[in-house]
Amino acid sequence: MHLLNPLSSCEFDRLPEDFPRVLDLINLRVLELGPEYVLRCSNIRDNRGGAGVPFPDKVAFMCLGNGNDVAMLRIESGKLAMFKSEEKRWFLQDLPSPSTYDDVILFKGEFYAVDCAGRTVVVGLDLGVTLIVQSNFSGHKKKLVESVGELLMVYIYFSLNAGIAMEMTLRFNVYKLDREEKVWNGVKDLGDRVLFLGDECAFSASAADLGASKGNCIFHTGYVEEAGNSSLGICVYDMDSGLFGPTEDYAGYSELFWPPPDWIASRTSAPQVRNQLEAPAM
Repeated sequence: MHLLNPLSSCEFDRLPEDFPRVLDLINLRVLELGPEYVLRCSNIRDNRGGAGVPFPDKVAFMCLGNGNDVAMLRIESGKLAMFKSEEKRWFLQDLPSPSTYDDVILFKGEFYAVDCAGRTVVVGLDLGVTLIVQSNFSGHKKKLVESVGELLMVYIYFSLNAGIAMEMTLRFNVYKLDREEKVWNGVKDLGDRVLFLGDECAFSASAADLGASKGNCIFHTGYVEEAGNSSLGICVYDMDSGLFGPTEDYAGYSELFWPPPDWIASRTSAPQVRNQLEAPAM
């Protein structure tokens, strides 16, 4: 059994020997936060002996027609790439783009993509694009995430700390899409919502449902200092204070990830069931 970081997919390597092998869902209330789709190269084994090495980018997934056929959208070397199960092949965008793409998402039955300048398009199944917003952000990271029926874009960038030479702080600006006006409007307060931005997924949740102390924050991977060593971990950005740091520094947040909650009680092993959809590598 392997336990993965929910945002970076890195494996936890120091689990207790008596860590449970089964979660008994019969007596639990299950809250679905969102799906995650990962492509794997089927002819290469990962370091855990799993079936293939995952691609580094998020995949947007759509069921077509009666549900037997699917389409997937991902970013390949800054360009859009589409896979359709009916045709059993990948299609790579051959039209020039003003800049490389940053992220993709399925939102209300349509594929959306945003490039590093914030230019936002709807992507058709033929890889044709329809311009939705012509933005002019600087070339930092953009993440798309759905929250309460709205499409949000999170603009992630570094800024210099005032009065401290060469010290940089990671910052997050949130925008909401107004498709009719064709503009990204700034969002200062997420209210009760909490955003989770991972390498291969992005989703939002209610702080009350999670049992978190407050909303209006963003979870993201970042480097955490521990005993003089720097490692990739889960950090939180508080939109009220503008501070970004490891979850351990924020009471009421760290418990969302570690240690495991008390209701994990079963110690019995059980076979794993896996349902995979394989797509050929490009």
